[in-house]
Amino acid sequence: MPQPTLSDVHVDRALTDLSVRYTQSAEEFIASKVFPVVKVSNRSDKYFTYDRSYWFRSDAQLRGPATESAGSGYAIGTDSFSCDVYAVHKDLDDQTRANADSPITMDRDATEFVTQHMLQRREQAWVSTYFTTGIWGTDKTGGT
Repeated sequence: MPQPTLSDVHVDRALTDLSVRYTQSAEEFIASKVFPVVKVSNRSDKYFTYDRSYWFRSDAQLRGPATESAGSGYAIGTDSFSCDVYAVHKDLDDQTRANADSPITMDRDATEFVTQHMLQRREQAWVSTYFTTGIWGTDKTGGT
């Protein structure tokens, strides 16, 4: 057997320019694209609503010379909201953090891990709330 052997001259170590992780870019989630995030001061409050029936019709009429145009208007109401608070954390202890090999960055990885969980939770809530019957006004089953 030749000496030194392959295992004598090389100790396996982690690559510093490659790792495999399962994350999705924040831009790929769609909930905030369909309904943008609205910052609020309080966890519950009211907001104004406009009755869609006034906006999905036209009261415009032909106007004769020296006559007033057709009048129209719309109704304004209010509705309320309530914000639920979701949270998740990833524990990091100082000993493990100090012992981590390069290129592992435990603080960054933990932040991205928690962010993925929060984005997935928002996406799942959006899908279960808005991909159900009776929400969009027209429900279809099968075909066209």
